[in-house]
Amino acid sequence: MVNPSVLFKYAEGAPFQADLNLLINYKNKVEFGGGYRTSKSLNVLAGFHLSDNFRIICTYNKSIHNIVIPDTFGLVLNYIIDSEKALSN
Repeated sequence: MVNPSVLFKYAEGAPFQADLNLLINYKNKVEFGGGYRTSKSLNVLAGFHLSDNFRIICTYNKSIHNIVIPDTFGLVLNYIIDSEKALSN
């Protein structure tokens, strides 16, 4: 499955930003994606579904314009609560 996303951000005193991203999910087992932020940075990610409710994602952000902002790595742990099961108990 291919999931595009767009995020618009504005905060007083900061420039307007937009994030354009694309995530590819293969059989709810593996995810790969990338994107562009208008503040001149690129991001890539890879993730793995460890179970139906738990996944781990590693991200990397690369600044392509402003050397003051360092490249960053990130780790996302995601747990999905099954609301239907919780409500039926």
